[in-house]
Amino acid sequence: MKVFNLFGLILTGSLVLNAQAGGWQWSIEPRYRVGMSMELSGAGYANDSSSAALLPGRNYRSGLSWHDAPRPDSGVVRPPADDITQFADRTFDDGYVRICPDTNEEFPYTWYWGWEDAGQYDGDAQQLTFTRNSSTSSQGSYADVAEGREVRSRTDVLFDEPLSETEHFSALGAELAARYAIYEKGSARLDLALGLAGWWGQKVHFDDSTFAAHVREDHYDVHAMRVFEYDYSGSYSETYVYDDPFGVVPVTTPPYSGSYEDPGPIINELPTSRDVTQTGLTERNEETGYVSIREYVGGRSWDVANAVQVKADVNNAALRVGLAGAYLVKKNLQLFVQPQLSFNYVQASLDRVERLTATSDDGSATTLAEWRDSTDEEKWVVGLGVLGGVNIPLTSRWFVEGSAGYEWMTEKPSFDVGPSTVEMDLSAFEFQAGVGMSL
Repeated sequence: MKVFNLFGLILTGSLVLNAQAGGWQWSIEPRYRVGMSMELSGAGYANDSSSAALLPGRNYRSGLSWHDAPRPDSGVVRPPADDITQFADRTFDDGYVRICPDTNEEFPYTWYWGWEDAGQYDGDAQQLTFTRNSSTSSQGSYADVAEGREVRSRTDVLFDEPLSETEHFSALGAELAARYAIYEKGSARLDLALGLAGWWGQKVHFDDSTFAAHVREDHYDVHAMRVFEYDYSGSYSETYVYDDPFGVVPVTTPPYSGSYEDPGPIINELPTSRDVTQTGLTERNEETGYVSIREYVGGRSWDVANAVQVKADVNNAALRVGLAGAYLVKKNLQLFVQPQLSFNYVQASLDRVERLTATSDDGSATTLAEWRDSTDEEKWVVGLGVLGGVNIPLTSRWFVEGSAGYEWMTEKPSFDVGPSTVEMDLSAFEFQAGVGMSL
């Protein structure tokens, strides 16, 4: 900041002095820039989900006396039922045994069967084994009931938005400029233009709000019920053994598939034995709902909002390089155009304060939280611009000169302060004027 104060003392003044020594001209000129802006974006601390814990209002149940219902367990699951004393079509993972047209009590056999693998048959015992995987399940629900007191709060968010505010500003400054004639012919001249310019002490204030909510807390006497659902599923491996009383199974070659219509080798239609082994169990027993009957006994409410204030103190210094083309239109009128390249040093001091406040229904206000952030940063920005002006001699030594132009910054420097960002658009229209004297 001291650099800018010293720079301001050197450059302040309203006169333009122009002296020529060899091919050089120099001047000190006040200038006015207009059309710059700052944009505040980002979020507030109050917008973060963690800030919900700061809000007033309670949620709790006190003194609930629960009466628990009996809980089911894995015993509600049973293996799949199969009465092996009854004729039935049975399908397995490695074959099938089904009723054929002649199957009955007097002819307890079937030719309608099939098998997949030679390992299923025990030649010594003349028995054919089949296996299959199966499952059963049991579902249901139950409920617990209770009595007690309950306090509930509800938050209605009125708005929850990002920061979005733009402030336009202008600035007064000065420039120490020098020109050197590198080409001159008749009424035309081409100069190398150099300049050291700046503006300082520009202050911009932002005031915004990103969050507002209404919080209400209600008190109840409660009669409550919580509902549970359960689902138990068991998986099983079933093994069936069938007798081959006539020793016909080896006559077939697996995989073999008998049909309903065409008679073939016969085996017993009824299994000799069935063995069931449980291979797995999945279970779910969880609360799926809550129902309560509440009697309202009182409550209170609050209006909650945040306020975000950002103060920006900005200074700028620029080194300018360009070419100025001048043309003497008349004896007392000279016009010039000056395209230029600038290297801008931007220094910004930012202070941010955010407060979250709750106002109760009786009018009393409480600060729930306060966050403070500050930063002091410097950045360099390249600019491109053009000036056009007029120089009018008043006497052989005195003259008036004025110019106007536009400078475009190749980027918008941004500065982070807390969860917010201030982006500066320093592109601007520029005006310079003064009265000078040739030495």
